[in-house]
Amino acid sequence: MSILRYRFCLSGRQQESDTDSPCPCLMKTDMEESENIYDFLKDYFWEIESEKDWRKLSLSNLKCSRCLLCAALKLVKKEKDKYGKESVARLATAKSIVSKRYFKYKLLKWFVWMKKS
Repeated sequence: MSILRYRFCLSGRQQESDTDSPCPCLMKTDMEESENIYDFLKDYFWEIESEKDWRKLSLSNLKCSRCLLCAALKLVKKEKDKYGKESVARLATAKSIVSKRYFKYKLLKWFVWMKKS
């Protein structure tokens, strides 16, 4: 995954379920302005619906990817005719995979922190 050219907004004030950040990252802004959101994401996340690729991301990158996929899914659902059911399904699958990995990772991190305390 090559998402390194962008700086992600990791504001601690942002809620976990909030996808409308007060200071969106450059990648999210570029995605929203792109001609085709799905193709834009395919450039950075090669196999969007593959669970294998998402395992390589850190907690902060998972958080950003989740935010990005939530925003993308919201935009793509508005234009279902343009993207088709297959693209919407792939983004929904990717969001599900990333959300599960993110919350598992976060829970594990919390557990390790509690054990150290």
